[in-house]
Amino acid sequence: MICCFNSIKKRRVKLRLILVLIKLSLGFLSQIMLKF
Repeated sequence: MICCFNSIKKRRVKLRLILVLIKLSLGFLSQIMLKF
């Protein structure tokens, strides 16, 4: 049970990191578009 719980936690962390990266990339792209 504990092993399964840990694996789920790791997956959630990965998803959170991916979401953060997407948000950062979107912000970066919007800044570039505003400059042009």
